[in-house]
Amino acid sequence: MQWEKVILSESLVAELDKIFQRITQNEKAVIIQLAQTDKPVTLHQIDKILELSTSDLLNAIQSLKRRLLLDIKQEDKTTYFSLNLVWKLFICV
Repeated sequence: MQWEKVILSESLVAELDKIFQRITQNEKAVIIQLAQTDKPVTLHQIDKILELSTSDLLNAIQSLKRRLLLDIKQEDKTTYFSLNLVWKLFICV
């Protein structure tokens, strides 16, 4: 990844922090998990790692999707989820 080329300004970090503080614990768990992956993952892969009920996981995914916090890609009838680089940097730093 080209992490070293992305600089997060203080104002951007403050805005991302506001958003992050408003989301639920389940949504935070999904975001943190996605931030730690190098490639897009399926719902099944997220489910295997997180200790959430199926309904809690689906609700978290739907909410993050509505808030436009997930990057979603369809390939061969499979849906893959990831975070964009800015969110990854914010979570991992």
